[in-house]
Amino acid sequence: MGFENFKRAFSLSTTTPYNPQNKPHIFLNLMESFANNALEFHTLNINLLGELEKYFKEDFVFERFLSAANGTAPSLFYLYFNSPIILTKSKYIKTPLGQNPTQIFAKQGYDVIFITSGKGSWFRMGSFLKEQNIKVIDAISLLKDYPNAQKTAYGILDEYMYYKAYELFKTAQKPLLIIALSTSNHPPYPKVYESISKANLSGKINEKLPKNTYENLNNYAYANSEFGKFVSKIKASDLKDKIIIAATGDHRVRDMKIDPLREKAFAYSVPFHLYVPQIYQKIFIMINIASPLTKTFFLHFMS
Repeated sequence: MGFENFKRAFSLSTTTPYNPQNKPHIFLNLMESFANNALEFHTLNINLLGELEKYFKEDFVFERFLSAANGTAPSLFYLYFNSPIILTKSKYIKTPLGQNPTQIFAKQGYDVIFITSGKGSWFRMGSFLKEQNIKVIDAISLLKDYPNAQKTAYGILDEYMYYKAYELFKTAQKPLLIIALSTSNHPPYPKVYESISKANLSGKINEKLPKNTYENLNNYAYANSEFGKFVSKIKASDLKDKIIIAATGDHRVRDMKIDPLREKAFAYSVPFHLYVPQIYQKIFIMINIASPLTKTFFLHFMS
């Protein structure tokens, strides 16, 4: 009896219930410098969320997460591949990883796509992902579809990545898992439309973020608002009940000063935004916190 109770309490083979609905599309968005230390300054006069603000009220938002690292590449590899190392800098760069989390979806009939407004050559991500049977769409690919897209130091503006993601979901013949990586909110900051006014930047903001204050916060607001516009398009379409959307940050806003006595956790924390249609909220959703410094998001819908 004791062993049976132990197995029930600590099962290593728990599965989700039978899912009578169609498998949802899934969009996982790792956003450049999407962090709580900047959101501290989000107010009525300084809207740092833009169109994403209303979805912070409508959807699930968790504010007490920490990124896996204080860098994009290590956070990406930990989040999507459960790896404590940057795999593209290791001997495993050409090794198919059969047990990586994306394969859970591939085995359930999903097409898996990695899309970024940056370049696939960054950390040799394109080569690595192709070995994992993951299709790669990067800035070079996106420029073929959007030749007038504004170029940046890392690729093109994020909005074109979202245009393409929406198009992929609208035309999909199979369930899609799209993993996205934004880049526009990264120095050197590209020129984007003005979301906030310089006149509203207070002394405290300038004190905590003394370098490129306006450009940093304006690009932060741009990146958030463009993601919000993508969510708006999804919710205004017939996709709204057929897709799960999750977004989080890769690391803190690193140019923002830290008070080490009061902000050890907050200064590194990132939000986690989650949209789940009502029909799927009744089905098992597991957020597996792999360690205090990372989070891994799994949605396993059994057919």
